[in-house]
Amino acid sequence: MFFGAEPLTAVRDQTAEPTEGSPSQTSRSADHMQEFTWISSRTHTNMGSTSHRACFLTRVAGNFGTDRYVRIYSSNGSWWLGGSEPVVAGSPNTVSASARCSAVYSFTGEYTWSQGQDATPMGSIYGRSCFLTRVGGQLSGNGERVEVYSGTSTSWRLGGSSLHFGVHARARCVIYGPPPLPQQPYAYTGWVDSGQARRVLQPTSWACYLAGIRGGFSSSNTLVTIFPQDGFWNLSGKAGETPNGAKVGCTT
Repeated sequence: MFFGAEPLTAVRDQTAEPTEGSPSQTSRSADHMQEFTWISSRTHTNMGSTSHRACFLTRVAGNFGTDRYVRIYSSNGSWWLGGSEPVVAGSPNTVSASARCSAVYSFTGEYTWSQGQDATPMGSIYGRSCFLTRVGGQLSGNGERVEVYSGTSTSWRLGGSSLHFGVHARARCVIYGPPPLPQQPYAYTGWVDSGQARRVLQPTSWACYLAGIRGGFSSSNTLVTIFPQDGFWNLSGKAGETPNGAKVGCTT
């Protein structure tokens, strides 16, 4: 089962920061319920316009080696979900991912981190929330971790650790529009380990995305995933010989 997680918490009063993308007054709609999927034996998946929309990972699965990854990227005005070079269908080296998108006021550029580097600053926790857009490398042991976090500071960071090779991650941040709200419109879990039972998150009126993954992803059956059930987002997963797990962030 999932265990040992911190409760979801919304933190601190908001002081809005200047936007970094193309601002819009559009509020999030049911768009965030649609899930897009890609597997490494297929072509990349078109997820629609980048105009006032941002997309983030909701599921990561497969056998991650040094040169394998999944990612969300933009091209010619559209969001795309894809990853490393194609493999033959049914290959033990398959990786896959799912993602969801939601309407946003604005969003940042993409931040990057690779093993051996210090954590990458991503700006203040006030007025923005950040989620994963790419993960990759040899995620095959207890020492593997990539995550968005703030700790006890007032800044978001992207970082991780690895005892293997090529582990890296990318992330973007959603920027909230004015006027300032009395509380930050987001909540994050602590680390949650995979097993049979699901972990209930926020109602599906929120949008929930992966904020971190850790542990072993060394077969096509290993995964972590966020999915809707009974009006709530849920987190579940499956581990192989090495435990794995995830962190989730949700935004209103």
